[in-house]
Amino acid sequence: MLFWNRLKYLIRFLPVIIFSGKYHSSTLPFFIPCGGRKIISYGLSKSLFEVEKEKVLPLEKKVFFTSNPLRSLRWLVDVWVNHIYPLHPDASLHVFSNWKTYGAWGNSVQERMKKELDYAKSFKSSNVILRDVLPKDELFKELKKGRAMFYKGDKAETFCLAIAEAQALGLPAVVCDLGSMKERVEDGVTGFVSKNEKHFTEAANRILKDDNLFISFSENAINKYKDMTWRTAAYKFLHL
Repeated sequence: MLFWNRLKYLIRFLPVIIFSGKYHSSTLPFFIPCGGRKIISYGLSKSLFEVEKEKVLPLEKKVFFTSNPLRSLRWLVDVWVNHIYPLHPDASLHVFSNWKTYGAWGNSVQERMKKELDYAKSFKSSNVILRDVLPKDELFKELKKGRAMFYKGDKAETFCLAIAEAQALGLPAVVCDLGSMKERVEDGVTGFVSKNEKHFTEAANRILKDDNLFISFSENAINKYKDMTWRTAAYKFLHL
Protein backbone atom coordinates (compact mmCIF):
# COMPACT_ATOMS: atom_id res chain seq x y z
CA MET A 1 0.00 0.00 0.00
CA LEU A 2 1.33 3.41 -0.94
CA PHE A 3 0.78 6.35 1.40
CA TRP A 4 1.09 9.30 -0.95
CA ASN A 5 1.11 11.86 1.87
CA ARG A 6 4.45 10.43 2.95
CA LEU A 7 6.05 10.77 -0.45
CA LYS A 8 7.35 14.25 0.43
CA TYR A 9 9.50 12.75 3.17
CA LEU A 10 11.04 10.23 0.79
CA ILE A 11 11.87 13.04 -1.63
CA ARG A 12 13.36 15.15 1.13
CA PHE A 13 15.50 12.54 2.91
CA LEU A 14 16.01 9.86 0.20
CA PRO A 15 16.42 7.03 2.72
CA VAL A 16 17.85 3.64 1.84
CA ILE A 17 14.88 1.27 1.84
CA ILE A 18 15.40 -2.17 3.36
CA PHE A 19 13.51 -5.23 2.09
CA SER A 20 13.37 -8.77 3.47
CA GLY A 21 13.88 -10.39 0.07
CA LYS A 22 13.79 -10.04 -3.71
CA TYR A 23 10.05 -10.49 -3.96
CA HIS A 24 9.51 -7.93 -1.22
CA SER A 25 11.72 -5.48 -3.13
CA SER A 26 9.71 -6.02 -6.31
CA THR A 27 6.52 -4.80 -4.61
CA LEU A 28 7.76 -1.20 -4.44
CA PRO A 29 7.17 0.67 -7.74
CA PHE A 30 10.30 1.78 -9.58
CA PHE A 31 9.29 5.44 -9.49
CA ILE A 32 9.36 5.74 -5.67
CA PRO A 33 12.28 8.04 -4.75
CA CYS A 34 14.88 6.62 -2.37
CA GLY A 35 18.59 6.47 -1.67
CA GLY A 36 18.87 2.86 -2.74
CA ARG A 37 17.31 -0.51 -2.11
CA LYS A 38 18.97 -3.14 0.05
CA ILE A 39 17.91 -6.64 1.04
CA ILE A 40 18.49 -7.79 4.60
CA SER A 41 16.71 -11.00 5.56
CA TYR A 42 14.84 -11.39 8.82
CA GLY A 43 16.50 -13.24 11.66
CA LEU A 44 14.93 -16.30 13.23
CA SER A 45 14.25 -16.87 16.90
CA LYS A 46 17.27 -17.93 18.98
CA SER A 47 15.26 -20.72 20.60
CA LEU A 48 14.68 -22.27 17.19
CA PHE A 49 18.40 -22.96 16.82
CA GLU A 50 18.50 -24.52 20.28
CA VAL A 51 16.15 -27.35 19.29
CA GLU A 52 18.13 -30.54 18.80
CA LYS A 53 18.12 -31.48 15.14
CA GLU A 54 18.92 -35.17 14.88
CA LYS A 55 18.74 -36.40 11.32
CA VAL A 56 16.33 -39.28 11.93
CA LEU A 57 13.01 -40.21 10.40
CA PRO A 58 10.05 -39.03 12.48
CA LEU A 59 8.02 -41.86 13.96
CA GLU A 60 4.80 -40.43 12.55
CA LYS A 61 4.01 -38.75 9.24
CA LYS A 62 2.83 -35.45 10.69
CA VAL A 63 2.33 -32.62 8.23
CA PHE A 64 1.88 -29.07 9.50
CA PHE A 65 0.08 -25.85 8.59
CA THR A 66 1.03 -22.90 10.84
CA SER A 67 -0.06 -19.86 8.84
CA ASN A 68 -3.11 -17.61 8.71
CA PRO A 69 -6.24 -19.75 8.11
CA LEU A 70 -7.43 -17.17 5.57
CA ARG A 71 -4.39 -17.96 3.43
CA SER A 72 -5.66 -21.03 1.60
CA LEU A 73 -6.20 -23.40 4.52
CA ARG A 74 -9.44 -24.57 2.88
CA TRP A 75 -7.56 -25.21 -0.39
CA LEU A 76 -4.96 -27.30 1.44
CA VAL A 77 -7.61 -29.27 3.31
CA ASP A 78 -9.37 -30.11 0.04
CA VAL A 79 -6.11 -31.24 -1.57
CA TRP A 80 -5.31 -33.30 1.51
CA VAL A 81 -8.70 -34.99 1.74
CA ASN A 82 -9.08 -35.73 -1.98
CA HIS A 83 -5.54 -36.46 -3.15
CA ILE A 84 -3.07 -37.02 -0.29
CA TYR A 85 -4.79 -38.76 2.61
CA PRO A 86 -6.26 -41.58 0.42
CA LEU A 87 -2.69 -42.59 -0.51
CA HIS A 88 -1.29 -42.05 2.98
CA PRO A 89 -3.92 -43.03 5.57
CA ASP A 90 -1.15 -43.19 8.19
CA ALA A 91 -0.39 -39.47 7.71
CA SER A 92 -2.04 -36.57 9.53
CA LEU A 93 -2.42 -32.85 8.85
CA HIS A 94 -1.96 -30.73 11.99
CA VAL A 95 -3.29 -27.18 11.89
CA PHE A 96 -1.75 -24.71 14.32
CA SER A 97 -3.71 -21.58 13.47
CA ASN A 98 -5.99 -19.20 15.32
CA TRP A 99 -7.18 -15.60 15.23
CA LYS A 100 -5.87 -15.11 18.77
CA THR A 101 -2.28 -14.89 17.56
CA TYR A 102 -3.03 -11.85 15.36
CA GLY A 103 -4.06 -9.36 18.05
CA ALA A 104 -6.62 -6.69 17.24
CA TRP A 105 -6.63 -7.52 13.52
CA GLY A 106 -7.29 -11.18 14.32
CA ASN A 107 -10.27 -10.22 16.46
CA SER A 108 -11.63 -8.11 13.59
CA VAL A 109 -11.70 -11.14 11.26
CA GLN A 110 -12.45 -13.73 13.92
CA GLU A 111 -15.65 -14.98 12.29
CA ARG A 112 -13.97 -15.40 8.90
CA MET A 113 -11.07 -17.33 10.44
CA LYS A 114 -13.39 -19.45 12.57
CA LYS A 115 -15.31 -20.45 9.44
CA GLU A 116 -12.12 -21.76 7.81
CA LEU A 117 -10.98 -23.55 10.97
CA ASP A 118 -14.40 -25.16 11.40
CA TYR A 119 -14.20 -26.36 7.80
CA ALA A 120 -10.83 -28.01 8.53
CA LYS A 121 -12.17 -29.49 11.75
CA SER A 122 -15.01 -31.21 9.88
CA PHE A 123 -12.48 -33.55 8.21
CA LYS A 124 -11.24 -35.23 11.37
CA SER A 125 -12.03 -38.58 9.72
CA SER A 126 -9.30 -37.78 7.17
CA ASN A 127 -6.77 -37.08 9.94
CA VAL A 128 -7.10 -33.30 9.75
CA ILE A 129 -6.38 -32.23 13.34
CA LEU A 130 -6.86 -28.76 14.80
CA ARG A 131 -4.28 -28.08 17.51
CA ASP A 132 -4.16 -25.56 20.31
CA VAL A 133 -1.92 -22.57 19.68
CA LEU A 134 1.42 -23.13 21.40
CA PRO A 135 4.17 -20.76 22.58
CA LYS A 136 6.96 -20.60 20.01
CA ASP A 137 9.39 -22.75 22.00
CA GLU A 138 6.84 -25.54 22.36
CA LEU A 139 5.73 -25.22 18.74
CA PHE A 140 9.32 -25.63 17.52
CA LYS A 141 9.70 -28.88 19.48
CA GLU A 142 6.45 -30.14 18.00
CA LEU A 143 7.40 -29.20 14.44
CA LYS A 144 10.71 -31.03 14.81
CA LYS A 145 8.75 -34.27 15.12
CA GLY A 146 7.07 -33.74 11.76
CA ARG A 147 7.51 -34.95 8.22
CA ALA A 148 6.74 -31.80 6.23
CA MET A 149 5.12 -28.39 5.98
CA PHE A 150 2.45 -27.97 3.29
CA TYR A 151 1.37 -24.45 2.36
CA LYS A 152 0.00 -22.98 -0.85
CA GLY A 153 1.46 -19.54 -0.14
CA ASP A 154 0.04 -16.11 -0.83
CA LYS A 155 0.97 -13.05 -2.90
CA ALA A 156 0.98 -11.05 0.35
CA GLU A 157 3.79 -13.19 1.79
CA THR A 158 6.85 -10.96 1.51
CA PHE A 159 8.96 -13.28 3.69
CA CYS A 160 6.83 -16.03 5.33
CA LEU A 161 8.20 -16.71 8.77
CA ALA A 162 6.16 -19.91 9.11
CA ILE A 163 8.00 -21.61 6.24
CA ALA A 164 11.39 -20.21 7.29
CA GLU A 165 10.99 -21.61 10.81
CA ALA A 166 9.87 -25.00 9.53
CA GLN A 167 12.79 -25.22 7.10
CA ALA A 168 15.30 -24.19 9.78
CA LEU A 169 14.02 -27.09 11.88
CA GLY A 170 14.61 -29.48 8.99
CA LEU A 171 11.06 -29.79 7.72
CA PRO A 172 10.84 -30.22 3.95
CA ALA A 173 8.18 -27.90 2.53
CA VAL A 174 5.79 -28.11 -0.40
CA VAL A 175 4.51 -24.72 -1.55
CA CYS A 176 3.23 -22.99 -4.67
CA ASP A 177 5.05 -20.27 -6.59
CA LEU A 178 3.31 -17.36 -4.87
CA GLY A 179 4.86 -14.36 -3.18
CA SER A 180 8.21 -15.13 -1.60
CA MET A 181 7.76 -18.90 -1.54
CA LYS A 182 10.56 -19.66 -3.99
CA GLU A 183 12.92 -17.67 -1.79
CA ARG A 184 11.99 -19.62 1.32
CA VAL A 185 12.02 -23.05 -0.36
CA GLU A 186 14.76 -24.11 -2.74
CA ASP A 187 12.97 -26.25 -5.33
CA GLY A 188 14.29 -29.81 -5.45
CA VAL A 189 16.76 -29.09 -2.63
CA THR A 190 14.82 -28.25 0.54
CA GLY A 191 11.36 -29.04 -0.78
CA PHE A 192 9.22 -28.35 -3.83
CA VAL A 193 7.88 -25.11 -5.33
CA SER A 194 4.82 -26.18 -7.28
CA LYS A 195 3.31 -24.64 -10.38
CA ASN A 196 -0.24 -25.86 -9.81
CA GLU A 197 -2.43 -28.11 -7.67
CA LYS A 198 -1.49 -31.27 -9.58
CA HIS A 199 2.22 -30.62 -9.14
CA PHE A 200 1.65 -29.77 -5.47
CA THR A 201 -0.12 -33.07 -4.90
CA GLU A 202 2.59 -35.09 -6.63
CA ALA A 203 5.31 -33.34 -4.64
CA ALA A 204 3.50 -33.87 -1.34
CA ASN A 205 3.05 -37.56 -2.03
CA ARG A 206 6.74 -37.93 -2.90
CA ILE A 207 7.88 -36.45 0.39
CA LEU A 208 5.51 -38.66 2.37
CA LYS A 209 6.57 -41.77 0.47
CA ASP A 210 10.32 -41.38 -0.04
CA ASP A 211 12.32 -41.59 3.21
CA ASN A 212 15.63 -40.85 1.51
CA LEU A 213 14.17 -37.73 -0.10
CA PHE A 214 12.94 -36.56 3.29
CA ILE A 215 16.38 -37.00 4.87
CA SER A 216 18.11 -35.18 2.01
CA PHE A 217 15.68 -32.24 2.03
CA SER A 218 15.80 -32.05 5.82
CA GLU A 219 19.58 -31.81 5.95
CA ASN A 220 19.67 -29.25 3.14
CA ALA A 221 17.02 -27.09 4.82
CA ILE A 222 18.92 -26.99 8.11
CA ASN A 223 22.11 -25.98 6.31
CA LYS A 224 20.29 -23.30 4.28
CA TYR A 225 18.96 -21.56 7.37
CA LYS A 226 21.68 -22.19 9.94
CA ASP A 227 23.04 -18.63 9.66
CA MET A 228 19.72 -16.79 9.49
CA THR A 229 19.99 -15.36 13.00
CA TRP A 230 19.12 -11.91 14.33
CA ARG A 231 22.81 -11.45 15.08
CA THR A 232 23.53 -11.84 11.36
CA ALA A 233 20.70 -9.46 10.44
CA ALA A 234 21.96 -6.87 12.96
CA TYR A 235 25.48 -7.12 11.57
CA LYS A 236 24.19 -6.40 8.06
CA PHE A 237 22.35 -3.33 9.30
CA LEU A 238 25.41 -2.05 11.12
CA HIS A 239 27.59 -2.72 8.10
CA LEU A 240 25.16 -0.80 5.90
